Amino acid sequence: MPRWVKNFLYKIYNRIHYPDMKGKKCHFGDENKDFIVYIIRPRTDGVEGLMALFLHVMKLQSYSDKKGYLSFVDMKNYKTQYFENNENSWDYFFESKNNLTIDSAYNSKNVILSDINTFYNAPKYLDMSFKENDLLKTKELFDKNYKFSKEVLELVNKENENIHVEDCIGLYLRGTDYLKMRPAGHPVQPTVEQAIEVVENYLAKYGNHKIFLVTEDYEIYKELIHKYNNLIVVVSFDSFIHDYKSDKFISKGYTNQLNSSVKQNGLNYMAKLILLSKCKYFIGGKTCGSWASNVFSDGFESKYIFELGLY
Repeated sequence: MPRWVKNFLYKIYNRIHYPDMKGKKCHFGDENKDFIVYIIRPRTDGVEGLMALFLHVMKLQSYSDKKGYLSFVDMKNYKTQYFENNENSWDYFFESKNNLTIDSAYNSKNVILSDINTFYNAPKYLDMSFKENDLLKTKELFDKNYKFSKEVLELVNKENENIHVEDCIGLYLRGTDYLKMRPAGHPVQPTVEQAIEVVENYLAKYGNHKIFLVTEDYEIYKELIHKYNNLIVVVSFDSFIHDYKSDKFISKGYTNQLNSSVKQNGLNYMAKLILLSKCKYFIGGKTCGSWASNVFSDGFESKYIFELGLY
């Protein structure tokens, strides 16, 4: 359906199901009198993955920048699947360049709590577009406002001492719930056979590079190890979902197979996406994760994004 029709229907849905997430003006204290603090609130359904949350923040950040507000991402009072230790889980992965703290934000004189439906009024370049110009605009928006957390970068640098992704083909394949549940409106993911066909073309064209594989699905990992053996490289801490039963989203019952800590799950995933962004080449399906890797990248020598329609 047309973008405007889909967005209109989502706005109605959100007004019914998330009545507390309607935007509003607040006065909490006497700090920061010279500007308006815009508190970016995520959806709290617990299903959205880290890069879906990242996309949500980028859309609301574009609105904040347009209005000239000073933004703060609150994932402490508005809990996502990564909430742990009563902390603001956004800070596990990203640092804001405006240095606004949660205490300062909630002691400010002029505050706006974000409206959930602002998401649907964002510029079209933020529609998870893989067009180069759209990716560049998104990267500029991110770089202007945020940087990766020190904890994430330490993990990335430690892993890359052994992998050297700068000379790898990055291969991102989403399996489990994406393949089995086929969520309506989401991009169709490639099969392993389709991915192998593209990888073979890259190996023939560019030489026998190592393949840095990112997937949560053990069956996908097993097939590719059988095919490429020592050409496949993964992070030292990698873990997989072994017995997905096609009964629920992985965020609702399977993340304990990856790591007992939801924070560590997020840090590990974030590090893998950044490593993907540093690869020489990129091959992957259309997901929020592959999109984010393309946003974070300074450019691949060549990339292949599967365009297979929507479920």
